[in-house]
Amino acid sequence: MNKMKKLHIAIDFESQSLDVSVNDARECVTPATTVEEMYAKEVFTFRPVNESRYVILHYADIVWVEASNNNSVFHMADGSCFTVGRKLEVVEKFLSGSPCGGFMRVNRSAIANMRRIKEYEGNMLKLPPHFSLIIGQNSREVCHGLLSSIRILK
Repeated sequence: MNKMKKLHIAIDFESQSLDVSVNDARECVTPATTVEEMYAKEVFTFRPVNESRYVILHYADIVWVEASNNNSVFHMADGSCFTVGRKLEVVEKFLSGSPCGGFMRVNRSAIANMRRIKEYEGNMLKLPPHFSLIIGQNSREVCHGLLSSIRILK
């Protein structure tokens, strides 16, 4: 009679480590992360300005965020926009703690999702579908360092 085995795989993307273990099926194997925990790490919720509804956003769908007076406007991959009653500094701090990472203040009035950049030339970032952001003087060194670390096909 064959014993059933369970294969447990855990991938840690930050440390780039892989943990694989095989356990007897009768043993209790606790998953590293529940579905609810995984979902909670991918999304956040907020109430748009002057609305009573709450919106759930996926971090990965954010293309960029712009300052608009004391508000911030989230520009999404599907072309939609949401205005949040928070200053860009507050949004920047919030996004810096996002599990997917990749958000960077590129000038005084914009935060870019660096994973969404499609092109760059000099101090200009091109984001989908048709946005261009200028890299500010205070962000140039860090931003250019990040962009230069991308592998180049020669």
